[in-house]
Amino acid sequence: MIKNTFTYSISALILLLGFLWIGVACNKEASIGGSDKEGNLSLRISGIELRDGGGLFADDARITSLRIMVFSPAGLDVQKHFKAAELSETMTIKAHVGSDRTIYVIANEPTAITPQLDDVLFYSDLNAIQPIETAQTQEIPLLMTGKQTGVTIAEDNSSSISVTLQRVVAKISLEIKKETNSNTDEVAITSLAIQRNAKTGTLFAASPLGAYDPALGLWNWEKNYNGTHLSLTGEFQSVMDNGCIYVYENPGIIVADTTDRASRLEVKALFNGIPTTYRAYINDETTSVDHHYSILRNHHYKVSATISKLGETNVLLLSTKVLPWNVEDVNFDFVKPYLVSIDPESALTEEQEVSQSSPLVLRVKIKAATHSRWKATLSNGLDFGFKEEGDFVSEGDADGETEYSLKILPLKAPGGGVRRTTLSFAVGGNKVLNGAHTNPASISIIQR
Repeated sequence: MIKNTFTYSISALILLLGFLWIGVACNKEASIGGSDKEGNLSLRISGIELRDGGGLFADDARITSLRIMVFSPAGLDVQKHFKAAELSETMTIKAHVGSDRTIYVIANEPTAITPQLDDVLFYSDLNAIQPIETAQTQEIPLLMTGKQTGVTIAEDNSSSISVTLQRVVAKISLEIKKETNSNTDEVAITSLAIQRNAKTGTLFAASPLGAYDPALGLWNWEKNYNGTHLSLTGEFQSVMDNGCIYVYENPGIIVADTTDRASRLEVKALFNGIPTTYRAYINDETTSVDHHYSILRNHHYKVSATISKLGETNVLLLSTKVLPWNVEDVNFDFVKPYLVSIDPESALTEEQEVSQSSPLVLRVKIKAATHSRWKATLSNGLDFGFKEEGDFVSEGDADGETEYSLKILPLKAPGGGVRRTTLSFAVGGNKVLNGAHTNPASISIIQR
């Protein structure tokens, strides 16, 4: 995450102070549907940090230009574009006195859309402008926008409002590791891809959000290792050259990828020399957000991928931490998932024998990050399963307070030898620990 010297991370607090312009205006014509009286509209950015050569802030929060647009209900009243050399603690624009004004602020506009912005007269002109297409070469500074509605520019007193600038794009970062049953397993990455990213977007977020039209274009981020394969270890490795990629938002996917356009991760690897492909969605139901399968502007999708065994599904554990871009990691209330309690406690230390008439019944409490959920898994899903009926479940809220009941039983009648499985728990791809211990919580189960 980026570090900033101003309050609330990269949020830009914009104070617009309207006061009576002293003197006679050169132009006596009234604005569309408004007053002929003018006032100075002063814009100030809190926590400003001027940089050598112009521009504000740093890295992907940097601002090198700023456009202020003041709209009346009938259309544009006035606008002004401040270049890097003109940026200062206070920037002033003349506007007509009136109520029900909407203030639009655009930072770091691409030169390709500057002529269109210069020609804006009505809301429809502004809403019709689309940013330039993204590419695999990501450029900083990033386009940011913000607006405030219902603003009154009074004649006899000053007024102040706040506008938060949001990046038009989202950020995706990726790290990967292996976590296999054997220390001798070798996993080597041959290529990585984040597929089906939106190719373009709008200056301002629609309300309500509509679905992205794939006809506007999709693109893939790809990284090929070409013979110098990336060998995985038990520690996460960041795999993006610049630490992240920037993509336009891809909203409006209500259920699991019914339109084949949800962003997903594809990993091609050699597992002990055997070629295999893994795929998983960037933002599926395991995340604790309200927009599963969608990508929204001004959010950071921190993807952590863990390869556990051969196979395409259910063996690539994907943990995606979704944060508003202006929220620091430390404020996310991240907690390593751990087992608060289990009944019976002996299940953690003694092998549990089961039969179809005598299943294993457990009661557990699990704690992890706020709004996260845990899920139970069995290493041998062919011979054992969960009995989900009544109060018995195989997943639940990881709030550390709610106690859940699980029932595990063999799926086949005895015969053909001893059958075994291991029960474990995970939260977003991270294994649940055994209380304060560092070892994952696991229960050994046997059918004779």
